[in-house]
Amino acid sequence: MSQLPINYDITMFQGGKWTITIELTDANDQVEDLTGFSARMDIKDRAGGNTILSLTVGSGITISIGDGKITLVVNGVQNALFGFVQAKYDLILREDASPGVNDVPIIYGDVNMIKRITEWAV
Repeated sequence: MSQLPINYDITMFQGGKWTITIELTDANDQVEDLTGFSARMDIKDRAGGNTILSLTVGSGITISIGDGKITLVVNGVQNALFGFVQAKYDLILREDASPGVNDVPIIYGDVNMIKRITEWAV
């Protein structure tokens, strides 16, 4: 896991599903073994601020340990309720054997929300 964390701003369309898959490799471009790691991503109104959404393994985050991939998903029902235009986020890997000691920041940045214009009649 070299050259981490990466600054990566994300854009979501209100009411639409957002997903990204990140593949982690080492300095030799070999896929990282993610056995024994969990992950968490928080979206907050500002650094140190109020949590808008938390993703964890099994709830918006999938870790594919054999191929070093982490997939993040925010569904349309979740982000339809977001009231912000811009927020902050980060994604942290945690080694389960030593929680808090070997946390690895993966990506961080801004979350930009494109507000929905079209409404369906109910």
